[in-house]
Amino acid sequence: MQLAREAGEIVVGEVVRQTEGADMPAECFDKDGGNTCTIARVCRLHGVLQEAADAFHAVLDMSKAKKVYMRNAAYMVAIDRVSKAMKLRGWV
Repeated sequence: MQLAREAGEIVVGEVVRQTEGADMPAECFDKDGGNTCTIARVCRLHGVLQEAADAFHAVLDMSKAKKVYMRNAAYMVAIDRVSKAMKLRGWV
């Protein structure tokens, strides 16, 4: 077995996205008609669940890019987001 790229070029988050397929934290994310949720029309969780899936991938990517443990990568992602929010608000 041989990798298609050098080991240092492979990002764990990318591998997860490629092998796991689309994120489906709930059945309402099913684009192939498998959504049988009775409250999908009025549910307000879809956006929150999408943010959670995006955050999960951001932490995976940060962990690989900075070569740190997942917990540290989560802190780094959080600090980056707070920093960006502060800049947008003109606080720094």
